[in-house]
Amino acid sequence: MTIRMPLASTLGAALLAAGLAPAARAQSSVAIYGLIDEGVRYATHMTATGASQSSLGSGALNGNRLGLRGTEDLGAGLKANFVLEHGMAVDTGGIEQQGQFWGRQVWVGLSGNWGAVSAGRQYGVMHRAVGVFDPLGQGNFPLENAPQVLIEGVRFDNSVLYVGKWGGTEVGLLYAAGEQAGGATLGRTAGVFVSGLAGDAAYGAGLQTSRDANRKDLDVFAFGGTYAVQDLKFHLGYVDGRRDAGFAAGANNSGAPLANTSLAPAFNNLAVAGVAGAVNASRRDRMLITGVSWRATQAVNFIVGAYHDRISGTTEGAAGRKVSASRSTAYGVAQYFLSKRTDLYAEVDYNKFRDRSAANGIAGTGLSFNGFNSRTGAMVGVRHVW
Repeated sequence: MTIRMPLASTLGAALLAAGLAPAARAQSSVAIYGLIDEGVRYATHMTATGASQSSLGSGALNGNRLGLRGTEDLGAGLKANFVLEHGMAVDTGGIEQQGQFWGRQVWVGLSGNWGAVSAGRQYGVMHRAVGVFDPLGQGNFPLENAPQVLIEGVRFDNSVLYVGKWGGTEVGLLYAAGEQAGGATLGRTAGVFVSGLAGDAAYGAGLQTSRDANRKDLDVFAFGGTYAVQDLKFHLGYVDGRRDAGFAAGANNSGAPLANTSLAPAFNNLAVAGVAGAVNASRRDRMLITGVSWRATQAVNFIVGAYHDRISGTTEGAAGRKVSASRSTAYGVAQYFLSKRTDLYAEVDYNKFRDRSAANGIAGTGLSFNGFNSRTGAMVGVRHVW
């Protein structure tokens, strides 16, 4: 739905009367857009006794949203642009993204032949890079294992982003200010990504560094791509995250460094059973992403994929023991498109925690399997885009 907004409006008339109207009219437009993805999910091991649970919630493929997107042609190839995007929980009517009303993204910027620059709350460079080769495109993840999101973060407040395109290649630079007293680098995130197309192949890579309130760093890099063979597309990528000892993102809505980024506040704890006062000295996540998608017909699409995250860290304590852990997820999705805007889908996933992850779950997120080391899930849903 697109609403054309000529400058000869009530506001324009008021500006003209005040002698503030521009000499020439510019072409402006505002588009209202949205997406609803809702489904019923079944999951095992939801209690300490192993009970299963069925629930209605946000779907597997995309987060629900309602947005406004606008542009104004300023002439000479220059445009002004903005986006305001709200995320909602369709099952309850609540606000997603930790209660931020425009929590999905909100920004304003300028674009031209030289590229585009924007400022506000925006997607990070790693999210853009990994989205190229992730079979679900960094989906909504009802899966119990979404470590690439927890490792890299999703959106960053107070950010400035530049994106330029040269032929089939896109390059982006992002800086998100921490806005903390006592140090310009506290809470900051900086990163770069590159993505593009080369024949039947697509590629994406990114590098990002974040600093918390105590000058502890998280460094992440990723690379991967896809290759299409007729109706088949093969996906392969790698994500590597390294956290200093004690690195912690601020709690949501706290105003603390790295709050509202989807980075887990205490993700780097790998406790050692029986070692009193054991403290994790560092953490490294090495994650492999693989998958295949097949557009069987114009109306039918299949996706199978897997994530495997190998975690290592050195724990200092009474025994000075080194610990490791891993988490794996395998999933399959079948889609049936009723139209270009509406599809039905079914999804099934199997999730496995090994070694210390089996005991701790995903530290800092509240996610565990209640004493079990695996969970099986399934979902049927409907998605509509406008």
